Amino acid sequence: MTKDNFSKIYDEHSKEIYNFLFLRTQSSDIAGDITSETFFKFWKANCDRPEDYLKNPRAFLYRLARNCLVDFYRKENKKIIVSIDANEEENENVIEIQLKSDEDIKQDYADSEKKQLVLSTIKKLNPIYADVLIYYYIQGLESKEIANIINRTESNTRVIIHRALESLKKALK
Repeated sequence: MTKDNFSKIYDEHSKEIYNFLFLRTQSSDIAGDITSETFFKFWKANCDRPEDYLKNPRAFLYRLARNCLVDFYRKENKKIIVSIDANEEENENVIEIQLKSDEDIKQDYADSEKKQLVLSTIKKLNPIYADVLIYYYIQGLESKEIANIINRTESNTRVIIHRALESLKKALK
């Protein structure tokens, strides 16, 4: 891989990798550090290989980012903690939220008030469910790309996405 090819891949994918990591960590510093580590590992793994070696560099980058995030939490022995500052009146409104379709998830993400609730609820889900929801609904990846990232079949990935969505709906009720 040439430096120019690496630069092109970096320019195309660095922002979305950073956004994925920021959504998982809620810290711009940590997300930036892990993004740097991800691209360093990407370069290290591919610097001696031909440019056409990787069929899907995006999926490889997401897998590296996910692994670097896991390594970070193992090293730091940290747990993902989500705090919701709300009074009892707001908690009553939280119970009333019901999601009916995939479009509702996208709409809730766009709505600034519900955005924080949905993100904090996603962080409380099983980590694989949280990852696929972020990949699919927030990052806009297709199920085939997600399958490559999480190392599952495409059909299994669609099932996981469905289960994650059901789990999110249940948690928001």
